[in-house]
Amino acid sequence: MRLFFGRRVQGRARRAAGGQSLVEFALLLPVFMLIAMIGLDFGRAFVAWVNLQQSARIAANYISINPTALELHAERLEQDAATNVRSPLQGRGHQQL
Repeated sequence: MRLFFGRRVQGRARRAAGGQSLVEFALLLPVFMLIAMIGLDFGRAFVAWVNLQQSARIAANYISINPTALELHAERLEQDAATNVRSPLQGRGHQQL
């Protein structure tokens, strides 16, 4: 009888352990998901930072090779403002800002 009783208790304990693991999983899943999302968010921020650094490096390299590029652009803007050049979008249903 003791052997039968021992098996019966073992079967109940196994079913109870399965329920316990499900409850623990349900409690810890949001924590693990939060940690994963924080890691992904930091990864995205790092990629954005690397892209910004790369863009700044490319811009500095371009200016070092073409030192008059900014001056030419500024002169072009001044000429356009002086002659009141219309935007290519004007006249196509777009409003001037």
